Amino acid sequence: MNSNGIVNTTSTPQISTTTEGYSTLIPEYARIMIIVVYMFVFVFGTIGNACVIVVMMIVPKFKTPTDIFILNLSFADLLFSSSLIFWAVEQIYEMVWFLGVFMCKALSAVTLINLHASVLFLAAMAVNRCKTVRRKRQSSSYGDIIKAKVSCVIIWLVAAIISSLAWFRKTEIVPSPAGNVTRCLWRMPDTGDRYVWERIYFGSRVLMGFTLPLIVIIISYVLVVMRLRHTRQQVTVKSSMQMRVTITVFAVIAAFVICWLPNHVTSIIHALTLGENEEKRKDLHTYELNLISNCLVAFNSCINPILYAWLNK
Repeated sequence: MNSNGIVNTTSTPQISTTTEGYSTLIPEYARIMIIVVYMFVFVFGTIGNACVIVVMMIVPKFKTPTDIFILNLSFADLLFSSSLIFWAVEQIYEMVWFLGVFMCKALSAVTLINLHASVLFLAAMAVNRCKTVRRKRQSSSYGDIIKAKVSCVIIWLVAAIISSLAWFRKTEIVPSPAGNVTRCLWRMPDTGDRYVWERIYFGSRVLMGFTLPLIVIIISYVLVVMRLRHTRQQVTVKSSMQMRVTITVFAVIAAFVICWLPNHVTSIIHALTLGENEEKRKDLHTYELNLISNCLVAFNSCINPILYAWLNK
């Protein structure tokens, strides 16, 4: 797994598994590309999400359940995008880790929190849109807002519990062409099958961090579309506003799926090829696919503010 925890046999925010030989397996152009992407997302993702948070906290109209979920999603994206500078530095120094074991674990936890909190907030937004569109009363009650806030607290707690997997991140001194260096690595418990825990990790990440929430999202939006088709003749100003909100939520969900799906696919490929020799993994373009998927994941943290501004202008 990579150094920050996304999935790859490379390094970046929480993505892979075997990083000892990473610097010799990834071409220089690829390393430069991921540094540029991380720096870009660090700057624009941090600024964009911070602006969304400030606006939503000071403008009175942003007080619906959907707004509450978007606000918390922006906090998750801000946390993640602001951490990318550290992973960029790691890439600049070719996977050498200077920040100690605490930061190794903490920054990996940030990636896990972002993954699970983001997809759970999106699922909650989809369910909320489904409930709102399908009921006669379109406006949000005080009880709806309280439920949304409680849901956000639960989501953060669940994401924090899952992020405890970052405990398995460790700093180790490993050999490299330049001599012995310190790296931030995943080190799962030692069992008879050295890869069993990694396969469990990747399988649970794909299932809990993507597949199950996506099923909830799809079901919710199928019900939303059915309801909107049934009531399309009754177009009012309020229903038009509800449609705009529904489209905004759908766009944010679509962006998440587009950005994260390749990473989960490479997670599956990575898990299935654990133990294979490096030449076979090269033939499958595992490292290149991981790199591209990591870049897409990073971009997801800065694209949401653009969607909010564009769809609500």
